Amino acid sequence: MRFVLAALFCLNTFGATLLDMQPVRFEPNPHLGSPDSRVKWSARGPGYAFLFGDEVTMVRTSAGTATLRFPGSNPRASFAAERPLAARINYFHGRDYAGVIAYTRLRRKDVYPGIDVVYYGTGHEIEYDFEIAPGTNASRIRMRFDGADSVRLNGAGEIVLGFADGEITQRKPVVYERRADGCTASVDASYSIGWDGTVGVRLGKYDRHATLVVDPTIT
Repeated sequence: MRFVLAALFCLNTFGATLLDMQPVRFEPNPHLGSPDSRVKWSARGPGYAFLFGDEVTMVRTSAGTATLRFPGSNPRASFAAERPLAARINYFHGRDYAGVIAYTRLRRKDVYPGIDVVYYGTGHEIEYDFEIAPGTNASRIRMRFDGADSVRLNGAGEIVLGFADGEITQRKPVVYERRADGCTASVDASYSIGWDGTVGVRLGKYDRHATLVVDPTIT
């Protein structure tokens, strides 16, 4: 009995490790049997789901459900999938089925003027980069999380969404500039929460002629 339990534990641990290594898969909607045509894209992982619409991004976890908005952004910003996976995902609805191509990256172009948002991730984490073109005003970026019981900054500078059954954490942003010579350089950054609950990003000095990347991670 001890051997069987140990073997099952090892298999579960190995399986969890494999899941953590797998890229997040982004699927177009609506597909066959999709319940909501307002959802343009979706992504699912172990214990969570992301649903992408024109106005909001919905985050569903065992802790709770929250919606991410970018106040003042362009609601007509288009989605563009990148890096398709070789295997299709099949959905069955009665006797019908649909094969859906999944992707490892999802870009939304010009959410703010000169600023794209790119989603990707692995396992239990999903990231979204703000890619900021040279000369663009990065202070336009705003994030708002609705649906949580509380939104606060912890001692590590992370955003914590509090629910009755747990928390969702967005890590402190990693920010860097891409220089013309191909090198990258880190930029100091931190979150700030306004009186209305809107989250902004405070940036240190950086080269305004370089591409800037702001990289938060949701766990």
